[in-house]
Amino acid sequence: MGCGESKGGGWSEGDAAKLRAAEQTGSSLSFIGSSLIIVTFLSFPSLRKFAFKLVAFLSLSDALASFGDFIQPPKDSCGVCLLQSFIVSIFDLSSVLWTACIAHCLVRAIRYRDSDVQRYEMRYHAIAWGIPFFLFLL
Repeated sequence: MGCGESKGGGWSEGDAAKLRAAEQTGSSLSFIGSSLIIVTFLSFPSLRKFAFKLVAFLSLSDALASFGDFIQPPKDSCGVCLLQSFIVSIFDLSSVLWTACIAHCLVRAIRYRDSDVQRYEMRYHAIAWGIPFFLFLL
């Protein structure tokens, strides 16, 4: 299959429209929620602690993934389709990896009583942004 070609999934035109509407609605709500978290983080300096910073990066990744899901490329637009595939590939995986980084941070802080979890921040960025970009380039 080339750009712009779709199997269609066997959906009727009406069902496909309903699915697109549900996807657009879900993506919009996710984008709004993630954006509110980012705005709150930036608006209140008292929230700029390491744990909230990790949540803000997760929200950034989720907001960008939602934007990618929101894009509905025209059937004859290979460029828009490629842009969407880039955004979705990078930021969906990045969201999962940010969640794993937050879990690692919690395990270090609670289980091992590590009071200096901030030292992992650069590693978290390398994992959560680097791995998806590297895999996309393959």
